[in-house]
Amino acid sequence: MEGDRYTLALAALATLILALKLLPVPLAVMVVGSGSMRPAMEVGDLVVVAGKNYHVGDVVVWCRGARLCVVHRVVRIADGYVVTKGDANPAPDPPVPRGLVKGRVALVVPRYVWVPVAMPLLLYALARAIAGLSGAYGLRGAGLVFLIMLFYLSSAVVFYLAASMDVVGPSAYTQPLGYLAAASLRGDTLVIRYTFTGGLALLRVEALQVDSTPLQGYEYNSTTITARIPQGLLGRVARESQYLRVSVYAQLTKNATLRGSYRVLIPMRPLTVKHLGHTLLLCNPNPYPVNVTLRIQHAPRPGAPWQVEEETATAAPGACTRVALPSDRYVYVDYAYTLGGATHKGRV
Repeated sequence: MEGDRYTLALAALATLILALKLLPVPLAVMVVGSGSMRPAMEVGDLVVVAGKNYHVGDVVVWCRGARLCVVHRVVRIADGYVVTKGDANPAPDPPVPRGLVKGRVALVVPRYVWVPVAMPLLLYALARAIAGLSGAYGLRGAGLVFLIMLFYLSSAVVFYLAASMDVVGPSAYTQPLGYLAAASLRGDTLVIRYTFTGGLALLRVEALQVDSTPLQGYEYNSTTITARIPQGLLGRVARESQYLRVSVYAQLTKNATLRGSYRVLIPMRPLTVKHLGHTLLLCNPNPYPVNVTLRIQHAPRPGAPWQVEEETATAAPGACTRVALPSDRYVYVDYAYTLGGATHKGRV
């Protein structure tokens, strides 16, 4: 029957659209489902995908599974991955393997063009199908109402399977980003911690430098880098500055790289200097050695000439260092040391 032919043609068209979506061929017809490509594409526009020959600047469709497809513009192609971005989106999408790219968008049919054409054809097919079935089976009244409801229900199912699966919009995945969560010194150990989103993680640390000096023996996991800083290097930097200048270069998952330069505050606490009998006590609470300049004046008795000696002592990190003093009755010590570019002086 003629009505059956129209119905079969409609079913065949829906089946074809669905098959093009599911089959691994660079050909498909899809409906835009978001405004991420405005003003080039509007919600409801029809896109025709044909061919996989694309370059930077072309609009492509890439799919993850049978349910999610994204139509965005190519902004970068490298190392087997493609990076796309919606024209109206503030940031690019995560890199996707080139094998996920369905194809290049060859034609965009505005909704105000294809919808007025498709709806009359759909209504015409509906009318012919109802008329044919009514004449063949003598349907009247409630039977026709039931048939119309069944047709609309079937059309909704077909549209969901054949069209809704092809709704193309912005990625449903979290944008991969990395943030510096903390960078600090714990004793002489440098700890750098990151917060990642979108499946990013530290994969391999290629280089770690402190004040242009490469560090060795550092450790890392998916979010954190730890490294022991040589005490001599830490002490040298602490004399001149309050901060460490740290540089990181690392490889991340998703074919991403990390380059970071940070300033890490160096803990600086004043030394405690005590004169105990014939011993000078230099107590250093810092995790690095501190050089102390000493000017020692001593005399055996009143009226005797003062003897002056100068020397440099190193206060060991986290400990008290003893410096032997002359055994004369009168001993005075002037000391001075530098932390963070500032000189601290005193006398005991």
